[in-house]
Amino acid sequence: MICNVSELLWKMEVRMNILLLSQCLTSSCNLLSELLHRKNHVITITDNSCLQHISTELIDLVLLYYPRFGEKELETSLSIREKCQAPIHIINKYCDNVNVSFLTQKNITINLDPIAYLMQFLPLQKSKSEESVIHFQLDPPKRIVIVNNREIELSHREFQVLHFLYNFKGEIVVREDLINSIWGGICSDANVYITIQKLREKIEDNPQKPKYIITKRGGGYLLSI
Repeated sequence: MICNVSELLWKMEVRMNILLLSQCLTSSCNLLSELLHRKNHVITITDNSCLQHISTELIDLVLLYYPRFGEKELETSLSIREKCQAPIHIINKYCDNVNVSFLTQKNITINLDPIAYLMQFLPLQKSKSEESVIHFQLDPPKRIVIVNNREIELSHREFQVLHFLYNFKGEIVVREDLINSIWGGICSDANVYITIQKLREKIEDNPQKPKYIITKRGGGYLLSI
């Protein structure tokens, strides 16, 4: 079946043993693991080469993080299903209808929106001080940000980037994590730069000397609020 991410089993506030399998241990995979840890789940990360050494008896949920889904990935999915009774969720942006139909028969769930999948683990955090709430606040349903009591409408992509930075406010977010999490790994550095510049033009008093979205040496950004 194709599952809406809001309906996923791990959305529940239940601590689980999760097996996270990725073709390669990318920054997105590590980010996903960190977000799951924040929800108090126990994570085991591996790739295809080490799968045979993993015991699946105590696994509550299997996540297969596949940027591309082909015959090899299909074989791996079915192999896991043969020895594991836990729910299996495939996170994949590109999956043809034949594979989806076939996997549905095997009770394996396909999630076609990696960005929404990652973002579900990033609930808006309330600012610690009343001043921060008044002067910098996100409103996801309206896709706006309130800065110094001024409502600013953002594009879908601009809001995704700002929302992501907001949930890691005070921390450096590297450009690669933005590309993998927001653009699904398919984006140039120039596109990230342009999106950041558009955000600054909308929310900063002086985009040339930003005080909210700060560029950090090494290709990262920090949201300071």
